[in-house]
Amino acid sequence: MKNRRPPFYKQLWDKLSPEQKNDVFSFYWAASVQFFVIVLLMILLVPSKAAKPFIITASIGHDNYDAVQSFEISNLAEPILEETPLEAVAIPALAEPVSLPEPTLVSLQTPVVDDAPQSSPQPSPATSTDNALHPTDLSTIQLVNQRVKNAGGNLNGTIRASLMFDGIDDLDLHVTYEDPRSSARFGSKPYHIWFAQARTEHGMLDVDANGTFIMPQPCENIVFFDNVLHKAKYVVSVHLYRWRSGAQKIPYVVTIQHGKTSRVSRSYVTPNARSIRLYEFTYP
Repeated sequence: MKNRRPPFYKQLWDKLSPEQKNDVFSFYWAASVQFFVIVLLMILLVPSKAAKPFIITASIGHDNYDAVQSFEISNLAEPILEETPLEAVAIPALAEPVSLPEPTLVSLQTPVVDDAPQSSPQPSPATSTDNALHPTDLSTIQLVNQRVKNAGGNLNGTIRASLMFDGIDDLDLHVTYEDPRSSARFGSKPYHIWFAQARTEHGMLDVDANGTFIMPQPCENIVFFDNVLHKAKYVVSVHLYRWRSGAQKIPYVVTIQHGKTSRVSRSYVTPNARSIRLYEFTYP
């Protein structure tokens, strides 16, 4: 049987002296280690959207072809997240809540609460009219008017409703009204002025507090123009839109002026009784 000729690289290897073989082996070893280090650094340093565990296998040559040294490294990299969740930042209170006096006046009507559980006690707004305004009511109207004026609100209007409160919660003033000539018409909807619809053809919300920015002295103001609807029924209500403070009671004051009539209403909203229907009237 004819002897098989060894491959070319084996013939070259056999011609080398032992010193040359050691040099080649040292160079091959150094090159393999450097290549392994470069690959490892690239995998660790280059960001990846979905980094997965990996395995690196390296083989080191030797003059004895039956003995191949190999090793592997696995699970070196953990998935790299692109986004880090932000920590919640607490909103600091800009002003200490001012405690308003407890209701001492006779309630003119029972408030209607839209979203409160049946078992929850409902706050009853205390309302007084200009026929029997107490000195505290007069000073309250002046305080509310001054706060609305400082916020840029209009104090001159045929009908005006103003809301005053304190703290970082977001209370909203609402006024709904309907044209009596179209109330019986099918599909007719009442007008509604609030922060989501700040203006109609008859009036507007010109001051809104604690929605995007916290006001040091929060207040809201809805004013109607000279072309106000006559013989329409107007409904004024307050709604706790965003509860930030954690307080169980958020007191407020609402002043309502139409023609020569003035009304002052004091009450509070709670997390379980967010909407309070304060007052209904027909003008004129």
